[in-house]
Amino acid sequence: MARPPTIQKLKHGRLLCGTVFRFFVETWNWLSAYVDNMKGDLDVDPKNGVLTIDRTQPDHPVIRLRKDRLPASKVYIGPFNPVTDDDGRVSGFEYCYFQVGGKTYLIADEEDFGGADCIVALKIPATAGTSPADATVVTYTGENAYSNLSAAQIDEAYEIVPLFVLDANKRVVVDLRAIPTFQLEEQI
Repeated sequence: MARPPTIQKLKHGRLLCGTVFRFFVETWNWLSAYVDNMKGDLDVDPKNGVLTIDRTQPDHPVIRLRKDRLPASKVYIGPFNPVTDDDGRVSGFEYCYFQVGGKTYLIADEEDFGGADCIVALKIPATAGTSPADATVVTYTGENAYSNLSAAQIDEAYEIVPLFVLDANKRVVVDLRAIPTFQLEEQI
């Protein structure tokens, strides 16, 4: 049904008849068909669409984006890649590679990560008789997370490398893996 030349709107105190509302029937029929026939591109083209109309509750239809239908983007996986659930909550880290003095190390994936509202960091042992291979993923939490991280970085027994800032919902707020770094050395 085509859109009527005039969309009629009701007015209080006026009779609902053809002489007062000449295009009311056309308006009503067009509006009914418009609502009933509304579809998302997924409903029309199941192969390529990403939007659908969810009519589970007929009086409250919802336009839904099917994230699982979005085309894959080129995401390059890097060291300490966060593993997330469908809602973006971090549950662990994979590909835990790092370098110390030009040598590459790999520690086990962090699979049961429970940190939230925190700064996630890599803690590498840095004293004689210790091995960088014994590095661990640690968190600095709460309101003083930054201060606690800074205080831990003063301890010369460890090298603390910040990786991510996570919010209270365990979602990545800031990716610190590519943080600008300046190597400071003492003059002898």
